[in-house]
Amino acid sequence: MGNIQGGPFEKWVTNQIKERQLSLGKGSGSNPKDLLYQQSKTPWLRLASSVNLSNTKGIGMVDRLNSLPDFDASLLVGNGLAKRFILQGGALSLNADDSITQNSGLNIGIDPSNQLKGAYGWGGTTERGFIPMPGITGASVKYENNGALTKTEIQIKCYSKTQLALVDALYMRPGYTVLLEFGWSAYLKTNNGDDLLTTPIEKTEESPVKLVNAEPFLGQTGPLRYLLKEDDNKQKNQYEIIRKIKKERKAQSGNYEAVFGKIVNFKWNLNDDGSYDCTVYLRGLGEVIESLRLNTNTSTEEGKIIIDKEEEEEDKSNDIPLVANAKKTTLNTCLFTIYQNAKKETGYKQFGEDALPTDESVNRIDRWLNKQTNDGLTGVSQLLANTFQLSLDTKGEDIVQDYSINNFPRLNSSGNFVNNGISIKRGIIALTQTTTKTDNYSPQVYITFGVLLALIQKNIIPKNGQQGAPIFMFDMHFSNLNKDTTLIRKMPGQFSCNPLKFLIPASPHLLDDIDIKNNMKENGVVPEDIGQFPNYADEVNPAPFNDFITKNGASWQYGSEPFLGRLANIYVNINYISTVIEELPMKSNDIQRNEKNSLEFLNTILTDININLGGINSIKMVIPDGGGMVKFVENIPQQFQNQQYRSEDYCKFNTFGFSRGTPNNIAGSLLNDQRQGSIVRNISIDASISSNFSTMISIGAQANGNQSSGNATSFSNYNSGLIDRMIPTKVVNNVKTAAEEKVEPAKTQRDHMKEIIEDLTTSNYFAELTKNTPNLPGPGGDLSGGVYRDVYLQRQWYGDDLEAFAEIGATYHQYLSGIYSQPASKGGAGILKAPFFLPFNLSLELDGISGIVMMERFEIDQKILPPSYDPGSVEIIIKTVDHEISQNAWITKLGTQSVPIIKTDKKAVTAATKTSLTSSNNNPTTTNTPTVAEKPIENPNPVPELALLRMRLTRYYDDGNQTLGILDILAEDESTVRFSLPTVEQSFQNNQNRLSCVPQDRYLIGKSNGGGYGPHFQLYANEKNSYFPQELKDGDGSNVRTDIFIIPRWNYSQLQGSIGVGLTYNILTNQNKNSSQTGLGPSVNSAQAATPSADALKQINSQLGNLKEYFLDIVGSPNNDKDSFISIAQENYFWENPDDTLSGGEELPGNLV
Repeated sequence: MGNIQGGPFEKWVTNQIKERQLSLGKGSGSNPKDLLYQQSKTPWLRLASSVNLSNTKGIGMVDRLNSLPDFDASLLVGNGLAKRFILQGGALSLNADDSITQNSGLNIGIDPSNQLKGAYGWGGTTERGFIPMPGITGASVKYENNGALTKTEIQIKCYSKTQLALVDALYMRPGYTVLLEFGWSAYLKTNNGDDLLTTPIEKTEESPVKLVNAEPFLGQTGPLRYLLKEDDNKQKNQYEIIRKIKKERKAQSGNYEAVFGKIVNFKWNLNDDGSYDCTVYLRGLGEVIESLRLNTNTSTEEGKIIIDKEEEEEDKSNDIPLVANAKKTTLNTCLFTIYQNAKKETGYKQFGEDALPTDESVNRIDRWLNKQTNDGLTGVSQLLANTFQLSLDTKGEDIVQDYSINNFPRLNSSGNFVNNGISIKRGIIALTQTTTKTDNYSPQVYITFGVLLALIQKNIIPKNGQQGAPIFMFDMHFSNLNKDTTLIRKMPGQFSCNPLKFLIPASPHLLDDIDIKNNMKENGVVPEDIGQFPNYADEVNPAPFNDFITKNGASWQYGSEPFLGRLANIYVNINYISTVIEELPMKSNDIQRNEKNSLEFLNTILTDININLGGINSIKMVIPDGGGMVKFVENIPQQFQNQQYRSEDYCKFNTFGFSRGTPNNIAGSLLNDQRQGSIVRNISIDASISSNFSTMISIGAQANGNQSSGNATSFSNYNSGLIDRMIPTKVVNNVKTAAEEKVEPAKTQRDHMKEIIEDLTTSNYFAELTKNTPNLPGPGGDLSGGVYRDVYLQRQWYGDDLEAFAEIGATYHQYLSGIYSQPASKGGAGILKAPFFLPFNLSLELDGISGIVMMERFEIDQKILPPSYDPGSVEIIIKTVDHEISQNAWITKLGTQSVPIIKTDKKAVTAATKTSLTSSNNNPTTTNTPTVAEKPIENPNPVPELALLRMRLTRYYDDGNQTLGILDILAEDESTVRFSLPTVEQSFQNNQNRLSCVPQDRYLIGKSNGGGYGPHFQLYANEKNSYFPQELKDGDGSNVRTDIFIIPRWNYSQLQGSIGVGLTYNILTNQNKNSSQTGLGPSVNSAQAATPSADALKQINSQLGNLKEYFLDIVGSPNNDKDSFISIAQENYFWENPDDTLSGGEELPGNLV
């Protein structure tokens, strides 16, 4: 789940492409297998319907079909007609034994039971005699709306009115679903990405690859079988058929593709010869969001929550949308209920509700009055009103809450639909002591964007019958949003420009990092001291809200990546959400029904996120594969500081002729000749330049193109070394051209970087945010600090302050982005990828293949492309994957987008990562009050620079004796989870040696031997102790811990402070569910746990055993909530007995680790 850009194709897709190229590269020396593949493969195309016929009272479809000549539709009720009318090379029938029969011969006689038999006369001979069967003649699957939506078009041929009537009943019913499948009749079955091939093969001296005859007319696929199989005991859902489609793609090595979609339109024409040409249009089920109405009332549990009567009376005087519309829709009710519950938790009361001014409030007013008396009482009435609202109407504490939803519909990690409870950690934040306009409420309550989507998925999206599967879902890891990879662009120094709408933890910028500053100096630019914004507690402001959300809120930064954030964990103000619903424009046909559109609602939220987080994002919704999953994509290149993949992981296309490739890495290959042919049918470049981008290109068409944003900067990098003789320098706004200044030669890019940094530090950007603003009283009479201090420290969110803050903040972000993305060799920091895609669409047409998906990356050779497109200059990312299927060919067309590569400086990258780790909230606590970090002691043996974060232990459950958690083994990118294992520890007992688990911290870990455990792992230094070698201590030097290992043990009584690993938790059955859960293994207190525990340690050794040292993060705040723990364990498949059930009858999946 997620939208990580730039990953390689699935390994089985890459292997298939390599094998095809190798097969074509053999030329005249091809063996029989390769010749058969190249000469005999043809495309096949199949269409099946999900429509059932039913005998209904009155005139129904059965009666209409019975009016046809010699036709008895009552013999085909249920899925009978769909089984007898599968379109593939004519019409096929699915038999009782699940075999498929191709019709042949003549349809002789008028027996109704034989009407759908025979290749000629199919549908009856009374009307037109021995006409051919109807059939599907072609199809196409295309991306539209810049890759956001897919549209499938299917062509069908009919030869009589009866055939047209049957096509109309099954395949021209808007709102009903069909399955379109296509593939190759013969293909090369290759390694599926695992150690072994999916099926046994006959190895030859030349290749382990098997030539497969797909037998398309006689063979059933998993999706087709699922669609047509009768199963009265289990209702079907679209997510299972999508899962089977993905499985079939891999099983057939990318030589099979399918679309499961909803019919949205159709048309047909009558030809001169009496035949009919029909066209059917499909959309993915996720595209229902285009017509889904937001303001509906549902019967869900959240929508039926009763609003507190007393609180409702208190709030009646305020007509803001949050209150005024509290009962209008389910979503409004959910939002208002969240507000009321959060308000109670903060302890907030309005002035007059037993709320009295505190001593500090009185002192602040006195200080302010004294200051105003000296300076002249201007605007006293307004200032006094504002001050009294701040001082007297706010009482309470900032809080963070989890948000739980019962019976939440979602897909688990294996793609199966489940309907059980979730708890979104830190999903709600409430801030008190904010000063806003009178038409707003305090406290200010926020939910994460993930909580908002969860509310819509649970309460708004229509469900599929008794099973409760939504028609579409959002592609997010709702069971643990801290593992979600829906990533957006983030930037150190970024902040929300309107905290009344959105909140993110504001982090320090990187331009005062000594390594980055030195690097810029080495390249001719001496950056001024820009300074940092006041974000954290000081003597006057003991609890700024940014300090609070940074330490206690949901994890915004993605792991150790300073330039990536989690969309799901952006906090959204619920009053703002209610206002968007209220003000959402309606189309003319919706006005009478007062209906608001869900797509418009979410697009409005996304647009405001793009604007209010500094204008550095471009997030959009896409429904990429027709699978009913709505994704959110950052349309700006993602920046990973830590290398995720090796160059050999990427598929490389041979574009033309023959090439001698690198040695084939397909498992077990014995090929001697590695020459590769080309499967590329066509290649082209289309420059699709919008009017907005034209301006950017005009600025960036020189090596000195940077002004206020990174876009023109990065485009100038693409054009590095080129000069326009007529207009040698292109700049904007206050910087004059070289011609105007009559300066020769033209200014270098370093000169312009100096001007940009000067603008950022001394003009109306950073300076305007931090300079003196005497229009509002500061704490203690201090008027310094500027609008940033007013907004972020004093929580003054209204009037000119907030408007100025938003306007100046947006420009500040653009300048900062420009400096980050400019190469170090040209005066910038050189740490950020270009913040845009080049407007050049490189298109490739290939022999049809499946498994290539949006946002993956590939490489091509340099035979036909100019050097600007070599792998060191640009990255090529998949944007669209279209398919055209005809009688003669299946062609896959790849549309791409490219981003110029900036050569980042290693020191700068390391500095960026280091700074982000010290300022991010990757390890948030659950306390509601900020904690003060201890100053680390100077360490004579600093932590190794090359150590990476490779383990993360999240604790979930603590019953007073034991702590149960999940250990994630991470890839080299420090974020991707390779696999997970359950863990057991002792409960936390004040960090007592050998009696307690170790506290949350970052630990340096390495391999160890001895103790009878075999190769295992030891924790030998920790961050709070400044990584002093071979000792674990608290930050104050107390509680020395010794001998802390990760070992093959399964019960807390065996551990003495160490961490035990296994493959499963022992299950809490109906018989023992009220007993104490006791660690790991097949059953409670079972010594059989020894073997799986040892196997778990072997799994860790297989990934990390060769590393000298790396980091382990221990996070999470375990509690004694057994139900929540069971849900987490079930989600991760750490249960041994697949036949046992929980209370409520829900089946527990087996151990899939």
